[in-house]
Amino acid sequence: MSATLGVLLKELQPSITIEIYERLDSAAAESSDAWNNAGTGHSSAN
Repeated sequence: MSATLGVLLKELQPSITIEIYERLDSAAAESSDAWNNAGTGHSSAN
């Protein structure tokens, strides 16, 4: 969701700078991991 929001904001305001930080060891590990992916589109609280 955050990447989608970043793209939309950049479309609306091309002059802004957007930085996205991953809090886990690898990108998309929380939602892409088979154990956590319930297909609901939101992150799980661990």
